[in-house]
Amino acid sequence: MDYVIVEIQNRIGVSAYELFIRERNNKLEIFKQTGWDRISYKFEIAKDDYDNTNANLICLSQEIKPINGIIKIPDDLNFANENTKDCFACPQQYTTEECLQKKQAGKKFNWKQ
Repeated sequence: MDYVIVEIQNRIGVSAYELFIRERNNKLEIFKQTGWDRISYKFEIAKDDYDNTNANLICLSQEIKPINGIIKIPDDLNFANENTKDCFACPQQYTTEECLQKKQAGKKFNWKQ
C-alpha cells in the first residue's frame, strides 16, 4: 500500500473523517476524503407534505489537496451539508456500506421507518 489512512472521530459528537494521504513528488497530499455526521433530514412524503428524520450525512471527495503544514479538521475539508455535490443523506437504518452501494447504483433510499 502506498498511502496511509488517518481516521478521526469526534468523541463529543458523532462526526468522523478519513483522510487518505500519500507522498507524490516528495510532498504529502490528501487524495481522498470521507466524512460522516448525523443530521436532521427533511424528506417529501407526498406533494407538499414533508417529514423530518435523523439521518447520516456521508461525504466523499477525491479532490487532491497538498499538505502544507497543519490540517485543520473539519475546516480544511469541503464537507458542508447534504446540498454539496460530494455529500448525501442516508437513512440511519442502512449501514454506511449499504448507503454507498445504493448511492453508487443510483437506487433511492426508503425514508419511511
